Amino acid sequence: MQPQGIMHLESDAWWGRVLNPFNIYLSAGGSTGGEAALIAMKGSVMGVGTDIRGSVRGPSAFCGIYGFKPTSYVLPMKDFLGVFPAELNVLCSTGLMCRTMRDMELFTSTILGVKFYLEDPRIIPIPWTGLKTPVPKRLKIGVIAHDNYIDPQPPVKRAVAWAKSLLSDPKYADVLEVKDFTPYGAQEAWSKIRRMYWPDGAQGPIKAITSTGEPILPLSA
Repeated sequence: MQPQGIMHLESDAWWGRVLNPFNIYLSAGGSTGGEAALIAMKGSVMGVGTDIRGSVRGPSAFCGIYGFKPTSYVLPMKDFLGVFPAELNVLCSTGLMCRTMRDMELFTSTILGVKFYLEDPRIIPIPWTGLKTPVPKRLKIGVIAHDNYIDPQPPVKRAVAWAKSLLSDPKYADVLEVKDFTPYGAQEAWSKIRRMYWPDGAQGPIKAITSTGEPILPLSA
């Protein structure tokens, strides 16, 4: 674990490594791992993070809470700070974190009720129906056990198999359709998305890190 935030799926290390509240030898995830750990320990009721490729969803899963990444600019991002020089390639989303679905419903509806689109023209005014959203047909769930590029660790394989077995329970047959899914061209996609994340060679984050005297960790190099 190399806590230097963002694309490591880890948190920052300003005050040491963020510990997983259920097992201190495991990561709390990131980059919003501190908030996820705090919510899981009931030190905070709700939290806000940002998510591009898992910075809310990852730590929420690691710490056993709910994380919600909506489409970009459904929730406000005005005046948020970021390390990217421009948001031209991969859009970020404001993401919410809670301990229960009921909390998530309340949190999301309250934020959208403020009508931030009147202040920020980027916001998409999509009506929020939440847990009352009608589902006219079965939801399709694709289960990725392996992307044919990076072999998951045994605990990850067990977790995916466990989740698939629960979702495949016959009692959910009327509402869920569970199918195995293998992504196409995962290795090529990862190679391209890395360049899209950092079109300037990550000069912004590197400058910010080195300005404080913090060493550049191997995963950041």
